[in-house]
Amino acid sequence: MSKIMGDCISNLVQRLFDYPLKNERKCAYKNDQPAQDDENTGANQMKSNYDKIVKEFNQKLLEKRTENREKINGRTWEERNIIAHFPEWNESTISYLHSLYLTFCSDKNMMIDFEAFSCILECLGNECPEERRKHRFKMTDQNNDGFIEYKEYLQVIYNFGSSIESRDASLRYACLKIAEKTRFINGLSIGEQLEHGLF
Repeated sequence: MSKIMGDCISNLVQRLFDYPLKNERKCAYKNDQPAQDDENTGANQMKSNYDKIVKEFNQKLLEKRTENREKINGRTWEERNIIAHFPEWNESTISYLHSLYLTFCSDKNMMIDFEAFSCILECLGNECPEERRKHRFKMTDQNNDGFIEYKEYLQVIYNFGSSIESRDASLRYACLKIAEKTRFINGLSIGEQLEHGLF
């Protein structure tokens, strides 16, 4: 029994050590031996898969380069366009208002209704009567579907308030101040935030 076991183990070890020497590994791009049709199609398949991956990589790289070229001073053309329409606001104000919009907008159509609009005004510290809010919302909602989109939302917030109000009392100035405070707080370390009593 031990002899049979010994023969099996020696045959197994011999096969393990002899296999790499007897069967030379073949490279898909090396054509030292005459290739058979099956091996040739396999090599062509590998080359075509490789070419496909390289092509996809180059296409993604080109898209990323194009996207980066559209950015000037860290802003995309759309951000520059929005900031150009609202000269008293800066990038952080637009970003703050955008985050408020995303917090209250409907998941289905990415628009806000009157209730969400009222909540945003309350978050901004505006305490005007509901009739005035409804009037401004209806004036902004041009298609009367009960929702306003992002650019309309920015427009109504920017122009909210009467011309009689001073600059300090206007909603657009309040948005600017809130965004500046938020940016200041975000720039503080946790220790500095504790010193200011923010926790």
